[in-house]
Amino acid sequence: SPEAIQEIVRDTKTYPSPVRAVGSRHSTTGCIDTDGGTMLDMTHMNDMCEPDMENMTVAVGAGARYYDISHFLQARGLMLFVNTEIGNLTAGAACVGQTKDSAFPGEHGQVCSYVHGVKMVMAD
Repeated sequence: SPEAIQEIVRDTKTYPSPVRAVGSRHSTTGCIDTDGGTMLDMTHMNDMCEPDMENMTVAVGAGARYYDISHFLQARGLMLFVNTEIGNLTAGAACVGQTKDSAFPGEHGQVCSYVHGVKMVMAD
């Protein structure tokens, strides 16, 4: 929960810095390298809200896996514009990990280009 994340970030004695959020662990960057810090598994933050049909958007948790999001939408007659080859890719990882599905021209680039908003959890 966001409150649990806040507690972890505040309690630097029990959970040393840096605190890194991880999901599907597909990143080739150093963003999940904790170097003695704390790795925070986001896969339990996988809630999905009913789609907003007017705006054609859906709110999902950072730990929601693309495979699950696809099936959730399919059951409602919808689909993602970009379906990755990595079914266990989490929504959070797609936002920051630069997926390999970036070969689409123009506005249809990386998966993260379809994100309309992000809620960030801060220590306070």
